[in-house]
Amino acid sequence: VYKTGTGGLSLSNSVVENSAGYVIWPSSTSGTNSISNSTARNNGSHGAAIESSSSGITLSGNIFELNSQSGIYVSSSNPLIQGNTLRYNTNSGLYLAASAAPNVFKNSIFANGVGIYCTGSANPLIGGTAVNGNNIFNNTTYGVQNTSSSLQVNATFNWWGAPTGPRHTSNPLGTGDVVSDYVDFGQFLTGPAVPIAIEQVTPPLKAFGHVTTNTSSATQVFTITNTGVQNLDFTSSTITGTNADQFRIVQNLCAGQSLATGISCTISAVFEPTASKPALANLTIVTNDIYTPTLSVPFTGTGS
Repeated sequence: VYKTGTGGLSLSNSVVENSAGYVIWPSSTSGTNSISNSTARNNGSHGAAIESSSSGITLSGNIFELNSQSGIYVSSSNPLIQGNTLRYNTNSGLYLAASAAPNVFKNSIFANGVGIYCTGSANPLIGGTAVNGNNIFNNTTYGVQNTSSSLQVNATFNWWGAPTGPRHTSNPLGTGDVVSDYVDFGQFLTGPAVPIAIEQVTPPLKAFGHVTTNTSSATQVFTITNTGVQNLDFTSSTITGTNADQFRIVQNLCAGQSLATGISCTISAVFEPTASKPALANLTIVTNDIYTPTLSVPFTGTGS
């Protein structure tokens, strides 16, 4: 999706994926441009690239994931980047170059090479107040990296994945994401700035062992707990994989549930082999978990 010149652009509720280059590319454009509630994934470059454009660009409620370079690239532009999820991008969640000065508010930026990378004269506002804080956590090298010694990036009032704040020599007790020099991470938050749902499954895998063919194993109970701070919503729970027909869900007390923080539900399953050989499958649980929206619990068993 390429936009240049005057006039507006509105892109919403779309999925753009598997492109060799940029997927969403406003360049040298003015007017009101909005990208919302869309997903850009598995692309060979940036999920979105905003270059030499006015401040009338808003990216909100989107998911940028699994892109080969960055989730969002901004150069010499001042967009509002708010309420997005930037995850699993190879180089960075957000790459800011030249005189980029976006407002970066209320995003979850995690599991990227670098969370936010700033180079040249990039001078974003990352959080800045408690109500606009971001979740920046579990990025591989840095949560925020500023390569310029000529300015200090404002990254105050963010959550860095730990109540002790980010790791930096000036914060020796910090256990969250690493921040580079020339980043102001003061007044960091002790809990997520943006509510997130995280599921924990016990046990995380199950070996049903040897079971006589054409009989049922003992019922195994799996407990799913919401360890996040947003309700955990269940979409589906199914048996999948090579030998899915050898296992069966006998009770699903998680179906249709929306679990509050700390609340659990259970799914019960059995192994019912029809042949004398090993069997492999997964209990596949689909939720709004921010890390693993599709979680697989491995099952093994052997018919005998």
